[in-house]
Amino acid sequence: MMAIFSRSGMTGALIASAGLALGLTMPVLAKHAKVADPGQSGQVAQDSAGGQQGQETRAQILEDAMEICRLVVDNRRKVVEVLDGGGWSSDINYDIGNAPFYKEISAQKAYGGVGGAEVWGFIEDYPGYQMGYCSLTVDSPEGVFDLSPVDGVEGLVGELIVEGDQSYGAWRSETVNDEMATVFVHAYQNADTFLYQISAVRKLER
Repeated sequence: MMAIFSRSGMTGALIASAGLALGLTMPVLAKHAKVADPGQSGQVAQDSAGGQQGQETRAQILEDAMEICRLVVDNRRKVVEVLDGGGWSSDINYDIGNAPFYKEISAQKAYGGVGGAEVWGFIEDYPGYQMGYCSLTVDSPEGVFDLSPVDGVEGLVGELIVEGDQSYGAWRSETVNDEMATVFVHAYQNADTFLYQISAVRKLER
């Protein structure tokens, strides 16, 4: 599990980052575990960091981060299907901590030629509100990630700063969408880390 938040300190730090246009639903994440297939880590062929295949793999990691984390903060059951189908070793659990008001997800996958990725997220319920967080991190990634696809997401406003081989971005939803959710995104990459994270706060209908 990532150490971005301790379990006791997650709530206070939640609205620090992340988001896409969302449609949060009633809680549907169920306890789920999958044992990693030893062959999965070799599915993506090894390549040089600057090669075409390396670029495609990094683009795929960003695409996966945006899809998986959106499903997590949306509290969508489809995240189980996406993780299983994508070769992730995952655990989704609502029987810990402040259940039934808290549920958590973690998942791991190796991307050949780029590095190992870790997903971590949670959903918290409060009277009248639901809060979601998800991040995908690759430590010491090979090559340079292009974060411009995040900057081009419709409905987000923010800034992407590119400084040589480093990029930093922060965005938020421009307006409250039909589901009354406010969303935020942080993404950055350098030689030490690639990180994409999304946070969402939704006002529940009464």
